[in-house]
Amino acid sequence: MASIEASTVPPPPPNAILRGGPAEILEATEKIRYVSDPQATVKLFRGNCYEHYLPSGEMHMHDGLALQVFAYAYRTYVAE
Repeated sequence: MASIEASTVPPPPPNAILRGGPAEILEATEKIRYVSDPQATVKLFRGNCYEHYLPSGEMHMHDGLALQVFAYAYRTYVAE
């Protein structure tokens, strides 16, 4: 019986950094991430709410990578 190897595609490199918001929202390692649409709002689900980050137009260098800065904008709550 032949074995089938799963194809592992590495994740894309980070291209964004999230800035601002309440301190408890994200760990430092969660702030640097890949964003598929750099023009769109980044919307993160956290418990019973969403945290919204907007593209700022700024860039930030981190470990040799140019990251687009997304600034914290607001929180919305999930309706029941």
